[in-house]
Amino acid sequence: VATLKEKNIKALNVACGYNHTMISTTNGEVYSWGSNFFGELGCAERTSIKNTEPEKLEILKRVVRIRAGAYNSIAVTEIGVAYIWGALSSRNFTNHQSTPRVITNLFSRDIFVVDADCGITNCAFMDD
Repeated sequence: VATLKEKNIKALNVACGYNHTMISTTNGEVYSWGSNFFGELGCAERTSIKNTEPEKLEILKRVVRIRAGAYNSIAVTEIGVAYIWGALSSRNFTNHQSTPRVITNLFSRDIFVVDADCGITNCAFMDD
């Protein structure tokens, strides 16, 4: 994406969902663009209009892993904290989480997340 180069943003990882894309940078930031109909971009406002410019997710710091499902997204930080947002089908989450939120039932149990993955509206986590 030309905008990343113009802003001197160095991508480290990329993750693609059904209609959205994310990158993590060498300094642990996350940017997303594409569809935000289900909140999969992590921006506060869900919309059917596609975001064509990468937007930094300010809440996420020191991210080492990103994953994109069809309609959801995950980020894992260097201290093992997992964030999730987008379309989710579980009694523990709202149906459409528009902004990244810590998965408190992992964090409160001192579970250090090392990796994760997304499906269509589900996710799985791996600890150390």
